[in-house]
Amino acid sequence: MMALIIDFAYTGSVSITEKNAVELLMAADQLNVMDIVKLCCDFLGEQLCPENCVGIWQFTKVCLLPELRAKAYHYIINNFEQVVLEEEFLQLTVEEVADILDREDLNVQLETTVYEALIKWISHVPAEREQHLTALLSKIYICGGFNGNECLQTAEYYNPETNQWTMISPMNSRRSGIGVIAYADHVFAVGGFDGNN
Repeated sequence: MMALIIDFAYTGSVSITEKNAVELLMAADQLNVMDIVKLCCDFLGEQLCPENCVGIWQFTKVCLLPELRAKAYHYIINNFEQVVLEEEFLQLTVEEVADILDREDLNVQLETTVYEALIKWISHVPAEREQHLTALLSKIYICGGFNGNECLQTAEYYNPETNQWTMISPMNSRRSGIGVIAYADHVFAVGGFDGNN
């Protein structure tokens, strides 16, 4: 890596590949060669996909890279249905899973996707993760959405004690991409898209 960094000092260019990007970024960060750090971050940001976004997001905790961290995190949120199919999803910590599930803008089309992803995550290491099931499941309210043809106005709540989804009062209008918060025995849905606005 030092040869690449020294070469960059003389030429102003560096060859970044999938094989050397992380190691080069760490070396450049340690040596405070911020131009290479930025180039590596840009490269990794362009390489984001369901298979590597979790690993890149977790890596940004070791090397403090706020722009790349935000980009990887938003990729996870925006592509959640594809990300949960990958091995890296199973490596998330309980805090990271809770953080993702708490997102108002978590992009899922089917109401059960979040539940199934959580069960898959817990089943990966049940002895360690089952203790977190109730706390994580109590966060799940599903309101609105899009079924491929139209926005929905349905609302559901997951009850971890009965292991069932229960329909609750529907929203006043059909919407997808909404923010949802539960407070004082009420569920509030804000924003979103009704198919036109």
